[in-house]
Amino acid sequence: MMRPLLSYVLVCLCVLSLRGTSWAAASAASSVRYDIGVAYYDHRLWGMERITLINGSATPLGTLELLLYPNLYRMRNPALPGEYYDKIYPVTFNSGNVEILAIEQLHGKPIPFNKRGMTSVEMVLDRPIAPEEQFAFNVRFATTIPEKFGVFGYYDDLITLQGGWHPYLAPRQGAGDVSQSPDAATFNIHLTLPDTLQLMASAPIQWEGRHDGYRVAKMSAHAVPFFSFSIGHHLIHKEAAIPSLPGVSIVYQIAPEDQLYGDQIVRVAIDAITFFHQTVPMVSPLRVQLAEAFLHQDIVGNGANLLYVDRRMFKVFKRMRRFHEAGLTRGLFVLLWTQQRPEEEPWVIEGLAHETMVAFMSQRYKSLSDMEQILRPFGFIPLMDDLLYRKDVPFRGIYFKEPETAPVDENVATWMGQRLSGSLLFSKIRNLVGSNVMNDAIIAYPKQHQPFRQVLFQIPGTGFQARDLDPLIHQWLKAPPRLDFSIEDIRKKSTALGDLTEIDIKKTGDGIEPLDILVGTKDRKERTLRWEGTESHHTVVVSDRVKWVEIDPDKQTGDPDRSNNRRPLKWKVLLDQIGIGHNFNTGATRYRMGGLAEPFYNPQKRVRAVFEYDGGYGGGIEYGRLLGKTNWITAGASYLGASRFSDVSQEAAGVVYVGYQLTYPNILDVPAIPLITKYLKQAIGAFPNIQLALRYDQRVTGDAGDRLFKATLDFRRRFRFSTAHGLDVRWTVGTTMGPLFEGNRFRLGGDYTMRGYNPGQFSGNHLNLVSAEYRFPLAYETGVNLFNLMLTHTLQGAVFVDAGDVTRAPAWFKFGKADVGVGIRLHVDFLGFYDSVMRFDVAVPLNPRDADAGLKYYLTTGQSF
Repeated sequence: MMRPLLSYVLVCLCVLSLRGTSWAAASAASSVRYDIGVAYYDHRLWGMERITLINGSATPLGTLELLLYPNLYRMRNPALPGEYYDKIYPVTFNSGNVEILAIEQLHGKPIPFNKRGMTSVEMVLDRPIAPEEQFAFNVRFATTIPEKFGVFGYYDDLITLQGGWHPYLAPRQGAGDVSQSPDAATFNIHLTLPDTLQLMASAPIQWEGRHDGYRVAKMSAHAVPFFSFSIGHHLIHKEAAIPSLPGVSIVYQIAPEDQLYGDQIVRVAIDAITFFHQTVPMVSPLRVQLAEAFLHQDIVGNGANLLYVDRRMFKVFKRMRRFHEAGLTRGLFVLLWTQQRPEEEPWVIEGLAHETMVAFMSQRYKSLSDMEQILRPFGFIPLMDDLLYRKDVPFRGIYFKEPETAPVDENVATWMGQRLSGSLLFSKIRNLVGSNVMNDAIIAYPKQHQPFRQVLFQIPGTGFQARDLDPLIHQWLKAPPRLDFSIEDIRKKSTALGDLTEIDIKKTGDGIEPLDILVGTKDRKERTLRWEGTESHHTVVVSDRVKWVEIDPDKQTGDPDRSNNRRPLKWKVLLDQIGIGHNFNTGATRYRMGGLAEPFYNPQKRVRAVFEYDGGYGGGIEYGRLLGKTNWITAGASYLGASRFSDVSQEAAGVVYVGYQLTYPNILDVPAIPLITKYLKQAIGAFPNIQLALRYDQRVTGDAGDRLFKATLDFRRRFRFSTAHGLDVRWTVGTTMGPLFEGNRFRLGGDYTMRGYNPGQFSGNHLNLVSAEYRFPLAYETGVNLFNLMLTHTLQGAVFVDAGDVTRAPAWFKFGKADVGVGIRLHVDFLGFYDSVMRFDVAVPLNPRDADAGLKYYLTTGQSF
């Protein structure tokens, strides 16, 4: 019943919207026009559009290209981990797509077309379109909206359609350039949707009537690159006027449970718009539209004449809210600058919005800082160190300076080319022409009616002409180079004029990038030198005795490998291990503390020291180094005190040892095996994790002849069925030889081995352990804000079984002990963005001794394996 009704309504709308259209009225504003009749039901769109264009090129057009934006997500990228997609698809992977049903000339004759990959089709015309000639054709299409986060998708009560929800012409027809935003166009749209839904769009809405539970929205927009929607159930509209700016208003569409944050967002928006007006007098009337959305790449997403605001906005610790304010105001300023200068290049709008945001935040908080400045004093804590230096932290581009490009960019303005953002382009231009020149150009721009490039070249002292700077800007827009700078050599020389130091800098990759070189001398002075980055090699001569050299200290270049940016390497110290535990069943108390030192940005070598009490005092120191990408070599010395908490007595002993560990996939990244890696990963979803560890211990106290050889093989595999739904398995075997620590080389029992037994209850020389845990979703995106410190999302249930044994003599595949249990896993975003898991498990042994009988409870963080 529903499809015939929708088809009838759709056909009526298409006839009404397409007949009698007048192209002359819009020809001055743009050379492309879309007249669209479309109906929405159950996360699908059925539509017909008439596309009218004028060939603005000097040559005839024999073909036209239509882009199909959502098809970008039709297949998984095997190079990306499954956890990446969990952030995008809250329930299960589903691609969504735009399907072209037919392309016809106005009199009904079909136009042949060919699919080019999954994101575009090529139309073959029966005769070329002459220069300045007008051409129109009809396209029937069906769009499936995926259940996913981001600027194109739906979840819960929110539907976000930034653009590309219909087939659209590739930009700059005939030029072969599809890396930029779609060309500005005129849109006339009739949208039919259930009358229970609320709508926000790129243009004012005129409701034309209701029929059988549906209503029709009529909208028109001129000179916009794409048309955006926000659709939802049971949303609250917050509206506010700005008394100091008559005719300017703000409207925010938000879910009822988030309305407290909506009030704060509106207040920040009022302050930001007022500040903007003080610099750039705005055209009134102006209606600023904000729409809550589920995003995954940024805290805001710009639509045409509306701003999508992530549901995490302000659900963070108070000190961090200024980062969210910065993201919110930058998005607002993109809207405002676009309104003031609709003809300007998009990257210029983004750059101006960033500069305006910096000025606003400087006035608001008097000083600016990034997350690194806040966390650096606490960098000795492993969690804080992880936040500072891990590259895959979500929303890293919001909190840190380093420019990180998303593996897949779904912004309809950039997804075909994934160019650099305008803020980064402004930073690069500033490095070339100097801060004073760039600041003067930004101040002069609002007072002139010229493109930003022309204003910049007119500023005295620019030093660059259009012929010099334009090719660089084109390069950054078209194919952003990934330049890797490195310190190749430092040579110290003594001359008749004194001590000299020569520093060789190497640049790998194409492009020009100015580089700062920070030099520390023996007398504890620092000097900043500069290289314009025009050649592949550069030698700096310093008339001092140099103690250390660091390139790009402020992380302005986006250098992908910072491990070669400083000589000598600078080391950091972490409080690697700290913990205390008390077993109320046995009365045993254990504690452990350890420190780790390793170079910044270079985790290929480390020094670790550990102190522990486990019924006897012990400790040790170890040096480790990574060879290649998979082999880890260690050497160290340790002292183990006599243990009182094990069934098997252990005498105190001091030992020296060497160890080897092989990890697959490799420690740094997954190796690419020709013709195998891609298809294997597509077939099984992920590589199994395999770790082989070998260690030789030699006793140096007491009976110095005692020695021990230990080998362990650990195999782990995750079978992913969908988001938060899968089976995890682990198999660990170990064997030993030699008289040292007889009977006490492996232990079973406790949270990370066999959860139904007391911690470390069983000891032996040979180990066999198998665990399986089935994890399944109980609730998706719970969205509870816990004290502004963490934001909950997925709630998992788990059932598990552990089986295995430790024995004195070899007994392979023996399963003398087993347990079963259930658990709860609550996935949270610590500080609003850092993934973590809070875990509660209950386990019971299947064949317990009297001391082990009863339930065992565990409350901790992280998965068990």
